[in-house]
Amino acid sequence: MQLFLLSTTPPTKFISWRQYKKSQNGKRKDYILKLLQATPEGLTNREISDHSGIWIQSLCNPLKELEKTKLIKVEGVRRCDLTKRLVQVYAING
Repeated sequence: MQLFLLSTTPPTKFISWRQYKKSQNGKRKDYILKLLQATPEGLTNREISDHSGIWIQSLCNPLKELEKTKLIKVEGVRRCDLTKRLVQVYAING
């Protein structure tokens, strides 16, 4: 909190940034849900990123939140073609 008090950035800028981030996260979640509904076999994080153009790192939080609220589930694992690692496959829960 001390950093905030010493900052010359106006508090309204922090508030608007939080609101912007929240709205972007909501849009990502909606997009992920629509994409997974169209792909019943499920998609990995990288496949979602390839379809959407959204960075993989930007998908982690929305995927975790959707999984936490039971809207999506981890359907299984598959080997990534690029990294050869085992990765989770996400699908609509239901």
